[in-house]
Amino acid sequence: MKREISLSTDLRLSQERLSEKTWVLFPLGTIDSVSSEEFGNRIRKFLDENGPSSNLLLDMSGVKYISSIGLGALISLLRKSKQDGSEFGVYNPQLAVRRVLEISKLDFLLVKTEGLDPQGPFTNYVQKKEAEKALVEAAKAQAARPQARPGRP
Repeated sequence: MKREISLSTDLRLSQERLSEKTWVLFPLGTIDSVSSEEFGNRIRKFLDENGPSSNLLLDMSGVKYISSIGLGALISLLRKSKQDGSEFGVYNPQLAVRRVLEISKLDFLLVKTEGLDPQGPFTNYVQKKEAEKALVEAAKAQAARPQARPGRP
C-alpha cells in the first residue's frame, strides 16, 4: 500500500513497504535547490523512524529533474545508509536524471537488472517492474505493426 507525503509544491513522496526492513520511496517532481533539503531531511527522518538496517530503494521514474544540490542529498543518504548497515539504491530514473547521475559519476547508485543479487532486498521489486516494462514494450511493438486487412494478403 502506498502512502503519499507532500514535501513542497515541486515534490511529493510516496512509499511502499516491501518487507519488514525494505522500503521503496517514489519521489514525484523535481529535486532542486528548493526541495532537496526537505527531501533529504524527510528521508533521513524516515530511516531513523524505521531503525538501522532499513533498506531503501528510490524509484526515480517520477523525477523529471535533479540539481547538484539534489545529488548532494543522495550522497548524504548513501552515507547514512552505510553508517546504518543498510542497502540504498536508485532505480528507473528518467533519461535526464540518469545522465546527471552518469556525468557526476553517481551512476554506481543505480540498481541494474544485470548482476542483481538474487538474495538482495530489492530483487523482487526490480524483477517485477522489469517484467511489467517488457509487457508494455511488447504491446507497443504489437500495436506498431501493420494489421492485415480482411480480403487483402
